[in-house]
Amino acid sequence: MQMYLRRAERIIGERTPAEIAHDDEVVAGLEMGLSIEAALANAAQKHPTEALQWDADSIGDIDFPPRASEEYTQALQATVAPDAIRAAGFKLVVDYSYGAMGAVMPTLLGKLAADVLAVNPFVSTPGRLAYDAAEGAERLGALVRASGAQLGAQIDADGERLTLVDETGRILSHTEAMLAFVSLIPRHLVGNRIALPANTTEHAGLLMAERGVQIQLTKISSPALMAAASEPGVGFACDGEGGYIVPGFLPAFDGAAALLKMLDLLAREHTLSLIHISEPTRPY
Repeated sequence: MQMYLRRAERIIGERTPAEIAHDDEVVAGLEMGLSIEAALANAAQKHPTEALQWDADSIGDIDFPPRASEEYTQALQATVAPDAIRAAGFKLVVDYSYGAMGAVMPTLLGKLAADVLAVNPFVSTPGRLAYDAAEGAERLGALVRASGAQLGAQIDADGERLTLVDETGRILSHTEAMLAFVSLIPRHLVGNRIALPANTTEHAGLLMAERGVQIQLTKISSPALMAAASEPGVGFACDGEGGYIVPGFLPAFDGAAALLKMLDLLAREHTLSLIHISEPTRPY
């Protein structure tokens, strides 16, 4: 990011201290895990006179260059057991939130013999800015119930975060989804540790201890969790807010990788509603 800013400065020229402060605020927001739109809005509140004048039509859509999507899906498929997923014959409802994953995941899920009802699959910047994630999750739950799907998934427009809906149409909280992963993944973990932030519920540590897997606590920040995911022996990471990292694929948040990993786990284990994980009340 800093390298990018230095290059931009050479192109744009000398900036005022106020402009630098605004840009630094945008960078800080992005490093905290905010979307581009949220980082810009946050910086605009603190530095209104330097705020960029932008709207949905001035932000380009995100797309993949030729062959990049093919390479992405091949690398992603290599992290799971494709035959097991195909044998399960999953029926899914997936909401792509108007993000770029809508251009990539349908092909991959088709190769895995999944029957998928795609929602908001077209890349659209105006669509993603107007999209309400909470309302989208409620609609997703209704579609899961109506279609008889085994699983519902909402991947955010940035492709980084995942919300899960079980086969009854119930929306799992991010804590419940994290505990579902923690409950299922130890038997198929590549490594001996799972990285979680220090404010993680105690229940996650107890689940992993029962399954003989170590917990590696990190600082409460996305960079700290990604750094931990890059270490040898760490086979999975989660921030408890819908962000999941599958290090065997990429040491960064990826909603598509998390969805595929959940399908991989469910293909060998249970339906999601049968994983009875209660909401804990105490921090770890």
